[in-house]
This record gives sequence, C-alpha cells and structure tokens, in this order.
Amino acid sequence: MDCLNAFTGVILKKLGLIDNVIFYVIDYIPQKFNNKLLNYVYHAIDRVCCYNCNYIWDLSPNMMNGRIQNGLSEKIVREKTITVSIGCDFEENEILPIESIDINNIAYFGGLKEEFGVEILLDALVNIKKIFPNVLLHIIGDGNLKDSLEEKSKDLLL
Repeated sequence: MDCLNAFTGVILKKLGLIDNVIFYVIDYIPQKFNNKLLNYVYHAIDRVCCYNCNYIWDLSPNMMNGRIQNGLSEKIVREKTITVSIGCDFEENEILPIESIDINNIAYFGGLKEEFGVEILLDALVNIKKIFPNVLLHIIGDGNLKDSLEEKSKDLLL
C-alpha cells in the first residue's frame, strides 16, 4: 500500500531479505501535497518504488498514465502495471471463457477481520477439496484474524 510502505519492501528486497515487492496503489495524485518539496519527495519515492518493485497493482489505468505523464519510463511502467480494480464490473470487464480459468486457484485479497468472513473460505475448503483435490487457497492480507487463520490452515493440511 502506497509508496512509503512499498519503499520498505524495496529496501528489504535490496538487502536480499525478500524476493518480490508488489506496489499496490489505490490512488495516484500528481499534486499530493501543496508543499512543492514534500510533493517532490513523495513522487521521488513513488518513482523509486515503480522502478524497483516486481509489480505495480493500480486501482485504475489512469494511475499508470499519470505516472507516464510525470516522466516515468513508459516501457517499464507498462511492463509492471496490472490494473486491480475493487470488486468486479461485469459491464466493463471481459468475462473469460470457463476453459481459460484455473479452477485450482482461489485467491482472497483483503482485510483479515471477522466482518469480512474470510474464515468461511477455510471452512469451505474442506468440502471444495473433495471435488477439486488440487485446489489451492491463497489468502493475502493482514488483520486480527491472521494468526488464527494460519493455525487453522496448518490444521487443515494434516
């Protein structure tokens, strides 16, 4: 989330402590701050993150275009950027044919909190595996359920 958090990931990557950094961005504002120096520093960090992360996940394609207009390398930004919108707009997004969908991978990306119901996925996985034994569930996120979800997933592996 945002360039300040991604910058930490870039440092850890440079130190060899992690392999991949995904720069997930929910907003890109050319003039984030009224203070010109602060705005310059913020966008310099954003630039470092874009050039040194493995992937850029933008909420909208306009964000990638804004970076290119701000002088970032179009080639690099286009190669790394994936638009990851919130939710699913079936009128705007192409619906893939069922044969092209990898039915063995289920992903959850979001908060690990009771109100989001992510623990239901682990409960359902037991039954899903009866029909699709090779299915994998990928849970990406953080929150107060993280530890209990990790424990529960270890129990399900046994």
